[in-house]
Amino acid sequence: MTGRTPLLPVPSQKDEAEEKSPSKTRAALPVIAGMGLTLLLVLGILDRRAVKDGVHHLLDLCQQLRPVEAMALLFFATAVANLLCLPSFGLFIGSGVVFSRICDSPVHAAVIGTVSVFGGLWFGSMAA
Repeated sequence: MTGRTPLLPVPSQKDEAEEKSPSKTRAALPVIAGMGLTLLLVLGILDRRAVKDGVHHLLDLCQQLRPVEAMALLFFATAVANLLCLPSFGLFIGSGVVFSRICDSPVHAAVIGTVSVFGGLWFGSMAA
């Protein structure tokens, strides 16, 4: 060798960081997050009425907003529903109803509703 350090470490040379085990809190963080998401999913399944009321409240709120704000809200609501494996079909149908009431043209309403919901589906699937 010409005095340079080798590209791959020699087995006798061990890095101190590799010898240390990861901290217990850092290793437990994904487990705790998974348990929390599972708990939310189970509570959503057990209390369907609360989920239904939440969707109705969300759609009522969207009717009071401007189209851009309603689009953003439905986008993120669909993304979160997709991320948490909750049914989002009610948001699909609701977006058509909401945007047909707050937009002047039915074509614009259909395009805005479709873009917001399917954009949220894409974003939620990429985040998952």
